[in-house]
Amino acid sequence: MILRKALLFALLPLWLLPVSAQTGKSLVLDGCTNFFEIPDDDRLDYQNGLTIEVWISPNCSDGNRMIVAKEWCRGEFAYYLSVREQRLFYSFSRNGNCSQTNEVEIMDPLITPGKFHHVAVVHSQTDIKLFVDGVERNAAYVSGSFGRPINSQEPLRIGVYQGVDRSLFAYYSGLMDELRLWSSTLTATEINERINETLTGDEESLVLYLDMEEDESGENLILQNGANIITPPSAIPMGARNGTPYTSSPEDYAAEDIVIDAGALTCLSSQAALSIPNNNYKSVMWSNGDTGDMTQVTASGIYGLIVETQACRFLTDSVSIIISPESNNLSIAGEAPFCMRDSLTLRAVLDNPSVTGNYSWTLPDLGAAAGAELRMEEAMNGDYVVTFIDDNNCDTLTATTAIMVNNCDGTYQIPEVITPNRDGVNDIFRLFHDGTVNDFELFIFNRWGQEVFYTTDPDIAWDGTISGTAQDSGTYIYLMRFSFDGQFKKESGSFSLIR
Repeated sequence: MILRKALLFALLPLWLLPVSAQTGKSLVLDGCTNFFEIPDDDRLDYQNGLTIEVWISPNCSDGNRMIVAKEWCRGEFAYYLSVREQRLFYSFSRNGNCSQTNEVEIMDPLITPGKFHHVAVVHSQTDIKLFVDGVERNAAYVSGSFGRPINSQEPLRIGVYQGVDRSLFAYYSGLMDELRLWSSTLTATEINERINETLTGDEESLVLYLDMEEDESGENLILQNGANIITPPSAIPMGARNGTPYTSSPEDYAAEDIVIDAGALTCLSSQAALSIPNNNYKSVMWSNGDTGDMTQVTASGIYGLIVETQACRFLTDSVSIIISPESNNLSIAGEAPFCMRDSLTLRAVLDNPSVTGNYSWTLPDLGAAAGAELRMEEAMNGDYVVTFIDDNNCDTLTATTAIMVNNCDGTYQIPEVITPNRDGVNDIFRLFHDGTVNDFELFIFNRWGQEVFYTTDPDIAWDGTISGTAQDSGTYIYLMRFSFDGQFKKESGSFSLIR
């Protein structure tokens, strides 16, 4: 999103005059089709003098963008005021033809895009002066020389230039406010005295006063002439489209943004659709190269967008999309007990742990539990099913493991086979019992007689590793000595480790 602010410091001296519109609202022109027309009136032509002043905040820094123009090269060219390459530019013709125009331009590029500037041209009977922000600027003739413009029968157009073939171009893009046309030559003092004031309409020689405070938009936006004279009448919108032209406060205009609509489609699926409102933008460019109002993406990442809503005015947005890889599966890990009265711990594991969501368990007795880890004080025989649903509620994964445990009431059992693959079944070697065990010792040896495990705790098991290193498949020897329910026991034998 592009943000621009206009600030007013009315107490600054004139040579430090900041850029700010005077009133609450400003006219917005799109630089593509929008402009206004005021029917021909002699008061809009040069009489004994002419002054045009207006606040502008252009979007573009290039080209020749029309502010006002009363011209047609077929004998009806009077004058126009524009911004050319950030310089105030004024052109007029003494004979109405474009072959002999006279052009005056300020020397320095003072009109910064995205900021308000007050500009004015004063065409007297002896010279032409160009003002930017209340200060007369150094200017020079680009072509021609001083003279008096003809009286043109063309309408006064705001924001566009008319070519020889009646085609329209050089559209103005941006904000415009407080357009005033006087049938006299104002002095620098007179310009600065009223530069930030609202006019009454009764000011002497005021011919046209558009304060841009209307609330309508598009073809309904009629700019009323606030000068207290019968003619010229109001300015009529031309080339209206997509809600433009319209009026807006500079603050609201700066706060306008474009938002990518990802909605429920930003989920863990094979693709996601991203879109923006269909508004016939001047240009649209997605970071993946697409140029339409919608794009389909098939890979996770951050996708950006640049939209040219009006000529030279760009708004941006970006959205992060997570698309699940095809290998994102759900499994169950944990230690299955040997006896029913032993506790059970199972854990749901995602291949892609960065994906977040909710886990739910269905138990053999049709009970339920939540969370990635399941803990039970006593195990049950049957299927344990876990379901994962991602945070976007659009991808569901399930996993199941079967648990078979023994009824060890008053007995103990020793495994004959262990398969330490972390599937929760036969993963460990230990004494499984349902009774009281004291004075316990367990030795485990490999086939070469080397001790690989020893413990005196009957609840500690061997998981088939030494210091975290998995041992080879094969036959292992064990020796147990313990007291079971008060009776001394000695067990020895072998078991198989299978990977």
